[in-house]
Amino acid sequence: MNEIDSLKAELEETKIQCEILRHINQIKTGFLGRIAHELRSPLASLMGLHQLILSDLCENPIEERECIAQAYQAAQKFLKIIDDIIKISKIESGTLPLHLEKISIQKLFGDLYQLIYLQAANRNLRLDILTLATDLYFVADEQRLLFVLFLLIDGVINVQEKGTIQILAIGERNSSLGIIQINLECPLDEWKQKNNLKASSVDYSLNLKFCLSHKLITMMKGKIILKELTAELEPNYLTQIEIVLPVVSSLNSH
Repeated sequence: MNEIDSLKAELEETKIQCEILRHINQIKTGFLGRIAHELRSPLASLMGLHQLILSDLCENPIEERECIAQAYQAAQKFLKIIDDIIKISKIESGTLPLHLEKISIQKLFGDLYQLIYLQAANRNLRLDILTLATDLYFVADEQRLLFVLFLLIDGVINVQEKGTIQILAIGERNSSLGIIQINLECPLDEWKQKNNLKASSVDYSLNLKFCLSHKLITMMKGKIILKELTAELEPNYLTQIEIVLPVVSSLNSH
């Protein structure tokens, strides 16, 4: 009887592992599909602009030079996407390992502000950065967590046309998890539409920035949650991106 119970337990564990692998495969398939979509846009633009020049369709040298400048911008975008993909690939394969360490949220938010405040100001958006857990340290790779926050907020800035973007760090003293929230005034359905997200499959039908962020946070033993906020929960914001990561208190940070 014990042997039968043991076999049943092993079978159940095998089923669970198969389900996990199936889900991971779905995520990777969606990730590759999204990458292909993101790469196609700058490549098509690059080819189209070159076709104009090669077909002598530019009216004068000035217009031809403008086409070359636009083609160069498209090539830069293409190269940046490739660089991001290579970076993720190296991390996932172990050739560029993550360096998990205790991170001061105040320092992290200070560095983040320096990266994004001009971009937000150019769109007439207000940044509201708050730290409600000054005695907690996130356990993550500092540069890659900063990269994730920059990617997500860069995507937010491109979608939200006015108002405030709130960035908030919270945590409980006796909890092993901390939360970074990015709160938006843009409705969730509008945010999904502008970012080409499928409402029924948020986990892996994401735009490239969100997908890269999802993979990096998962590697750092965390998760990203996309939420629709109600007036009862938060009257000033309609959408929330929540990053959950391990934390330690300042008492254990040395």
